[in-house]
Amino acid sequence: VERPSSATVPNNSFGWSMIVKSPNRFFTTRFHHVLLRRLPSEFALPAVQATPQYSHLNRRCDVWSKGVKWLSETGVTTMVEMSETFQSLSLAMSSPDKADPKYLELAHTVLAVIKTA
Repeated sequence: VERPSSATVPNNSFGWSMIVKSPNRFFTTRFHHVLLRRLPSEFALPAVQATPQYSHLNRRCDVWSKGVKWLSETGVTTMVEMSETFQSLSLAMSSPDKADPKYLELAHTVLAVIKTA
């Protein structure tokens, strides 16, 4: 699945990346799949018509083969994307209010989930 055209984050955003420096090493497919499932289930808004029983599975997000983008309850847009070679991971976040402490708290929490995946 190709990256959807809607999967962009405004330029005025927080960014972070993790790079594998060794030429023969890369992020595993398992790590990538765990991120694609775990991040939206923890942070994305529930789907509009999700049944209460499965609301934790139905989330409003864009998912493609190398990444995921979602909108949180606080209005923060977040995108996590793996490079084509699986040697780098990028996180981009944008908030309507950069001074909001919840914005930085969310960034810290997303990074913690990435590091424990």
